[in-house]
Amino acid sequence: MRYRFNLDTMLLFIDVDKEKRTINRIELEGELPLLIADTRHGSATLWMLTENQVGEWGFDAHDYSHEKEKDGEYHIWKWYDEDANLMLRVVIYNPKSSAHDAGQVVVAVGECGETTRSLSTFLTDFAGWTLFETYGDAEASLRDYGLQLVEKKESEVDAVRGN
Repeated sequence: MRYRFNLDTMLLFIDVDKEKRTINRIELEGELPLLIADTRHGSATLWMLTENQVGEWGFDAHDYSHEKEKDGEYHIWKWYDEDANLMLRVVIYNPKSSAHDAGQVVVAVGECGETTRSLSTFLTDFAGWTLFETYGDAEASLRDYGLQLVEKKESEVDAVRGN
């Protein structure tokens, strides 16, 4: 099953296997950024258009952890800035077999120290109940962080080319 949520000019798609009670993949699509996280492959990438908008850059998560606990399992991806500040975090929680635990997706953007500029949370009981909330402007925060990554990458490419 695929859930679809509209966040102003962004769309959030969440692929759920109700039978296995797992969240398999999320896609956060905007005009500029595309964030994809997949629990089956343990991969997550933030895609951005190049500065000239002809090509695209993919920025894989800097850190990934898969933690299994007695109640379920967590998939956690993190991206950092050049000062090692946490800038983007995606968490997908899949509960074990308990029908009372909700699966969840958390996307936190712009997290530096104690402050979070935006946060999106999705919960499901894998039956019919869902909850989706956002705090802050997820699209703007994700776009701002993505543009920082693009600027840094294109500066590195220019330096290699000798420009």
